[in-house]
Amino acid sequence: MSEEEVIIQLTGMKDEAECYGYKSDSEVLDYAINRIKADRWIPVSERLPKKEGWYLVDRKECRFSIQYFFFDTTDHKPYWSGECKVYAWRPLPEPYKESEANT
Repeated sequence: MSEEEVIIQLTGMKDEAECYGYKSDSEVLDYAINRIKADRWIPVSERLPKKEGWYLVDRKECRFSIQYFFFDTTDHKPYWSGECKVYAWRPLPEPYKESEANT
């Protein structure tokens, strides 16, 4: 099953939960849908990041790295900080947070 098929199925389940008034189920399904969408590689041919910052990138010939994405102050064009061509990117994961149960 592809990610898109999972998203379609979860969206149907979320809509059904909302229809029957199961708000907490709907919120959990919405969270799952958003995590799946956020955790995928985004081809640069599809779109670039909206904000400047650090991203995990796939550069094919140089493989994976973390690079800074920015807009040049002179020509306002988007650039990646590395030397190899970037083919896909994704946001960095959230930093590890020790749970309260482990403290």
